[in-house]
Amino acid sequence: MKVTTVRYERLFSLERYHNERISFEARLDEGESEDKAIGDLFFKVAEIEDVFQAYRNCLDSIERNSHEIDYDRGRIAELERRIAEMKVTIEKLAKGEPDERLRAACDRESLKSLRAQLEHHHGDLEKHEREKATLTKQLQELRTKIKEGNFSSNETVKVLLKALIPTEIH
Repeated sequence: MKVTTVRYERLFSLERYHNERISFEARLDEGESEDKAIGDLFFKVAEIEDVFQAYRNCLDSIERNSHEIDYDRGRIAELERRIAEMKVTIEKLAKGEPDERLRAACDRESLKSLRAQLEHHHGDLEKHEREKATLTKQLQELRTKIKEGNFSSNETVKVLLKALIPTEIH
């Protein structure tokens, strides 16, 4: 028997019952080893799938990051509203009876706590916006690689393949 063609195909199961199939077929030259050809095809499919998976991970990370940004913006708006209301209450209480002045002092401590939370969420928002900008740049780089048929691994692919561990979403 003389083998003249080899084929390697792999089915990748994705989330939500989606699948992706990648396959290659190669015609062997005279004297070429079918085992070596299958091995070459295997690694070609693996490289392509790595870039595709990095692209999917980047999309997922951008989505998670967008949720974090929305959460931070919502918390900031809520804290700003509560701080404004508390300032008005403190001003009214500070002019009142001794018990009301004591309550105003307590509210001032609560106001400090709210301001600290606000500062924390502003910091988180800035961090998440920087992360999203980086991810968006990586996504564009991967999109260009895929369109150009460049499936060689680079630092972006390696970093995004490690992004399989989900981060906490609020």
